[in-house]
Amino acid sequence: GPPFNASTQIITMLYLSYVVGIIISLLIGALSNRIGNGAAMALGSLVFMLAILLTFIRSMPVVALSLAVVCAGFFTVHAAAAGSLNRRLTSSRGRANSLYVLFYYLGGYAGITLSGYAYLHSGWAGVALLGAAMLLVPLVSGVLEMRLEGPRKEGPY
Repeated sequence: GPPFNASTQIITMLYLSYVVGIIISLLIGALSNRIGNGAAMALGSLVFMLAILLTFIRSMPVVALSLAVVCAGFFTVHAAAAGSLNRRLTSSRGRANSLYVLFYYLGGYAGITLSGYAYLHSGWAGVALLGAAMLLVPLVSGVLEMRLEGPRKEGPY
């Protein structure tokens, strides 16, 4: 469909960008161990924001790349946040993870609903601005987590 007049097959192929998220989720644990969950969460938020900016380039290959980068940023934030939660807790991990998942889905619901209104009122620019604004939450959370974690030690974790 517009603005690229892409066929159903091309649009369907864009879903392959999700594979990046699968690969990232396998690697993010090692990255979080090396740089800390807070830094990984902040980095993932910035990567996600960069991906949003890439969507303004009207090129199908760039849009495909931006979707892959969105997946990389999203899965980095998600894995680092869950890792941070579980590292902090000494008990009631099941309850805490249940609450995390609850708010994860509530946030998704709010995000998609607000994105619809943003698109109706401001087009793609409104959706992108809303997405970037919502990414301030994990970005700030990551920075605060970095302060709580303190400096990283050298050596194996």
